[in-house]
Amino acid sequence: MTVSKSSHLIFFLGAALLAAPSSMPAEESAVSPPFIPPVSATPATDTEKLTLSAAIAEALAQSPAARVIDAEIESARGEILTAQTRPGAELTVAPGLKHVREADSSHNEFKGTVAYSRTFVFPGKRELLISIAERNVELRKLGIEGLRFQLTAAVRKAFYELLAAQSIIGLRQQQ
Repeated sequence: MTVSKSSHLIFFLGAALLAAPSSMPAEESAVSPPFIPPVSATPATDTEKLTLSAAIAEALAQSPAARVIDAEIESARGEILTAQTRPGAELTVAPGLKHVREADSSHNEFKGTVAYSRTFVFPGKRELLISIAERNVELRKLGIEGLRFQLTAAVRKAFYELLAAQSIIGLRQQQ
């Protein structure tokens, strides 16, 4: 996942940080530049502040890409079960009619086919298919770990940028 795909997450994280109340007095929050939203005058409690770990946990929980990869992991586990399952025997019945014309008469005869088939998979091929399916599960787990790392890095970057922006806002309001 790239940062451009998670821009909505960064936007919501920024909105949450800017909407979080700060400990500034009401007089100072009323005078702010037009491009910066006014900061609330009520002091913040610890439960209202957005922490980095809470932001990362929220991003990981709400990431649609993580849910997709989790579903792919479950699909790959299903492939393991499919590779371990022995193919069953098949019995096929195909009824039909045959129209027979003779010199001066015609009649219909029943013509049906019955077929029995069983697919034979060599043991080496079965072990190979199982091994490939198990490696697919491992690869998808590795993919989700990489996604979590990228998402965590993007959230940290956005979080620290917003903290810096809040500090700049505080300094400008002091001026």
